Amino acid sequence: MKLWLGAILESTLKVVAIILYALAFLLHIWTTVIAYEWSESSFIVGLTFLFPVISEVFWIIFLWSKTGIFFTPYAIVVIVFTIIVLVTMITSTILENSDVEV
Repeated sequence: MKLWLGAILESTLKVVAIILYALAFLLHIWTTVIAYEWSESSFIVGLTFLFPVISEVFWIIFLWSKTGIFFTPYAIVVIVFTIIVLVTMITSTILENSDVEV
């Protein structure tokens, strides 16, 4: 039973990881598009492209200051994505340290 459960969990986490990588790429492109639309400098767009995580935090705060709305669609997606990544990492760590044999 444990072998079967471990194999299912491991396979599921691998699929989730692939999906998360694809979503991270799309989120990064969205962040870069926001930088392009809101800034007048190609240098800012380049920095945004080079530093994804820092840029996401920056653009959430920037959009909040300009619109007065914290929970913009972009901010909601970034927050939900971050929660999903953290849950996946915690689940993976628990699975690695548990007695479930794979």
